[in-house]
Amino acid sequence: MKRFTGPGQRVKVKVAGFELDGRTGTVRRVRISDRGAWVDINGGLPDALRQFPKDDETGRGNYIILYPDECVPEDG
Repeated sequence: MKRFTGPGQRVKVKVAGFELDGRTGTVRRVRISDRGAWVDINGGLPDALRQFPKDDETGRGNYIILYPDECVPEDG
């Protein structure tokens, strides 16, 4: 993938050997500084990959920063 299209985009993680390979998620915020995005991963994250507390009061518990070359559109 060349870039994220914006919030709400559904993506699938495609990084061989990465614990989240094959998992899906929803782009919540695109980062202008580096073209990465905060992606809300379906089904949760392992604690070792968590960047916010699991019970984060703003709902970011399953968010992780991913980059376009690590994802494909969910239907792709």
